Amino acid sequence: MMPSYRLEQRDGSWLAGAPLVVSNEVSVQAPSSHVFAMLADIGNWNTWCTGVSKAEVVGPLATGIGARRKVKAGGIQFEEVFVAWEDGVRVTFSGLTTSAPGFRSLVEDWSVAPDPIEPSKSVLTQTMGVALSGILRPLSGVLRWYLQRATRRGALGMTNHFA
Repeated sequence: MMPSYRLEQRDGSWLAGAPLVVSNEVSVQAPSSHVFAMLADIGNWNTWCTGVSKAEVVGPLATGIGARRKVKAGGIQFEEVFVAWEDGVRVTFSGLTTSAPGFRSLVEDWSVAPDPIEPSKSVLTQTMGVALSGILRPLSGVLRWYLQRATRRGALGMTNHFA
């Protein structure tokens, strides 16, 4: 059994002042409605999000604010709750627990919009904010580099899914 460390739940507005933020923007060869449908299927992110090996809905809600899921990404397990949901536009979730020590808070926002030049394509933007504690705080520079690479690969998974 993996250990579980509680995280402080945050809302999407916390991202603006999060101590460590990484963001990625990728072009997707699909209309934004198709991309959002993939984001909204919260129990199946492992089918497209590179690095996510498991995703399962926990509880009665499968979509919307309050929906919860457990994911395994990069060998670390997380339980997350969706704290913002704009149909067709955005999903935002906050970590509740993690199997790795050293995290205080984690919030991710994924938004999609039609490409302004070619509306048959989409622009997918992923932003992650993290607050560290204890053993990881001195490693924030290295962790930023790692998270930037890992989250970019995750976002590119959507591009590859529709290629």
